[in-house]
Amino acid sequence: MARLCCALVLLLAFVVPGATRLAQAASPQLTAAPSTDLGARRKALNDIFAEYWEDHLSHAPEFASILGDKRFNDQLNDYSVDAYNQRLARERDYIGRLGAIDTTGMSDQEVLSKDLLVRQLIEDQEESAFKPWEMPVNQFNGLQLELPQLVPRLSFTTGKDYDDYIARLGKVPIAFRQITDNIMTGIDDQRVPPKYLLEKVLVQVNALLAQKPEDRPCPSKNSPPPSPPPIGPASTTQSSPPSQSRSTPPTSALQNFCRPLTSQPAAPIPAFGPCLTATRTTPSA
Repeated sequence: MARLCCALVLLLAFVVPGATRLAQAASPQLTAAPSTDLGARRKALNDIFAEYWEDHLSHAPEFASILGDKRFNDQLNDYSVDAYNQRLARERDYIGRLGAIDTTGMSDQEVLSKDLLVRQLIEDQEESAFKPWEMPVNQFNGLQLELPQLVPRLSFTTGKDYDDYIARLGKVPIAFRQITDNIMTGIDDQRVPPKYLLEKVLVQVNALLAQKPEDRPCPSKNSPPPSPPPIGPASTTQSSPPSQSRSTPPTSALQNFCRPLTSQPAAPIPAFGPCLTATRTTPSA
């Protein structure tokens, strides 16, 4: 019996390594696959990074302009609920695609970049349960602060820069209307910022309206004058810088909208369950 056990041990010692070598010889792609697969996985990850960045710039045109990317200079953020829902849907798609990529063998930087992006996208989904679109303004954030701060960060070196800025100003009333619609939805949903925060927002809006047009940020004060427009019927370039007073009417509308809210007590925030889709009610007349 002891001899039989020894024979089996010796047989396994020779047969198993031999079988392994035979399997590797029959399927050489098994040893070559990891390096090739790593390159494909790395490219897929970097492609998602690039796609997400372009998606972010195209849907945050003011941010792109601040970075010096002028492709979206004539655009303004879409503050509508539909745009918010579309962003959530796109981010869910990114989460699924990122989750399918195995980072084994990648550098620490690549793994960290993926983990941070996935974390940010998941936090956006979780945040939607608290309906942040219903409270779009406070003493630190909001269109009443972002628009005045934007002008000094832009560069105006060509006539097209001024044309784009004029086109962007034309979209300001739409943005204010979207924001006020969202605020009214929040009121219907009993979600209103504390009174003392809205009072600070009203102070900010009043300060903007109290400024003289010549004291407001204007492209002509921080940039060279626009280049002469080309001669011809197709020319649409404006030769004079736009007036900042174009944004006064919607700013005044926000002032009139916030003033009565500061006299109302803040409504308690109810408990919320999972919610990954924004909804809005039609504001009452």
